[in-house]
Amino acid sequence: MMVVDNSTGVLYFSTGHPSGLYDASLRPGPNLYSDSVIALDAATGKMIWYYQINSHDVTEHEGGWSISLVQVNVGGTTKKVIVQAAKSNYVYVLDAASGKPVYDPIKIGPPSSNSPNDNAGSSSDLTLSQRVMVGKRICPGPDGGVEMSPAMHDGTLFVVTQNACGLMTTGPVTYKGQTIDGYIYNGDPSAPQNSTLYAISLSNGQTNWKFEMPFRYQGSSSVVSGGVVYVTDRSGVLYALDEQSGKVLKSINLGGLGAAGISFGETLRGEEALFVPAGGGDIPSPTPGVVIAFTLPSNTTGGGGGIGIQEITSIALGVVVVIMALYIIAKRGARRGVV
Repeated sequence: MMVVDNSTGVLYFSTGHPSGLYDASLRPGPNLYSDSVIALDAATGKMIWYYQINSHDVTEHEGGWSISLVQVNVGGTTKKVIVQAAKSNYVYVLDAASGKPVYDPIKIGPPSSNSPNDNAGSSSDLTLSQRVMVGKRICPGPDGGVEMSPAMHDGTLFVVTQNACGLMTTGPVTYKGQTIDGYIYNGDPSAPQNSTLYAISLSNGQTNWKFEMPFRYQGSSSVVSGGVVYVTDRSGVLYALDEQSGKVLKSINLGGLGAAGISFGETLRGEEALFVPAGGGDIPSPTPGVVIAFTLPSNTTGGGGGIGIQEITSIALGVVVVIMALYIIAKRGARRGVV
């Protein structure tokens, strides 16, 4: 993902890891500009600054699928900052003009293990090979950490990390049409599989509250609106939490895989609605995909107990109706010999 500051004409984006399949010792050095946040002049393409979060990455812990430009109050001064949450479970808040950290990277999630170059800066081992990690549990795992887009509102970042680990093994990989020895980094099913939602003040990097979820969180971005934070974990449970306190206001089992982003919109009647996709193949077998729409009371607000979110009502599974209608039409056409 990328973001553009229309007032300055600066384009911001992040880059991925150099490659986890091949022996990292064959690419010595910091491997610029992998695992980096980069600012370019949108008109000319000239680089203005870059900030590398991991030098010589060997654990595939680049920035997640998000980068944000926001204004925050830091030390009594309003400034534009770039926010990048990474698979390493570090959150970076950078000055948008210079690329320098506003404060030290914020570490979230459980302690890391066997991730030697994560946020290591000048102490990174620039000749490291994955072979030193073979057979070891690496935390966070290859999918993070933080992978999906956080939400932001009123100077607070709402970010979810999945607390899962991985294992490094050796195996055959393909290179220029040939099979060679390489490294394969997969999830470790024997390790804990859960996740945590953090509410972090972007003014000082402090955690306001956190909420533990019993399952992994991957594929679904978090959303905040009307004083309520919405997240869907991998098991398909939608949580609605008070923005200020983290108190659970409502939880709904969607009956399918929770691996797609939540969005807001309007119904045909002009009512505000929450649209939540569910379904797919993961837990433990494939389920049909649906989009569920929930209407919200017009006075929905957070910041306390009287939020009214208990009145959420499912109003449509229109995608199912459409698919069934198309299926019936197709079957009727087939019976009549229509192609």
